[in-house]
Amino acid sequence: MTPQQIVRAAIPGASDALCDYVLWERTPFPVGRVTANLIYRAASRVKRAHEHKRVLCDFCDNEVTGKVYLCHRCKTALSSNV
Repeated sequence: MTPQQIVRAAIPGASDALCDYVLWERTPFPVGRVTANLIYRAASRVKRAHEHKRVLCDFCDNEVTGKVYLCHRCKTALSSNV
């Protein structure tokens, strides 16, 4: 099965752009190991967030707070002077 077929199993009728988004932005591909289960779960999270009109953080799967595409935890971690 291709990654596009896996995404379309979770999100019927998903466009090629959405399939690429799930693969490249919501999984560790191409840096880490990616399984069919991981792709399917990422696609399911994207679908649920869209259905509930929520935006996911660019770094994790928490809900975005404010206008920046970061959750509170990631925003705090990135703004600390470490």
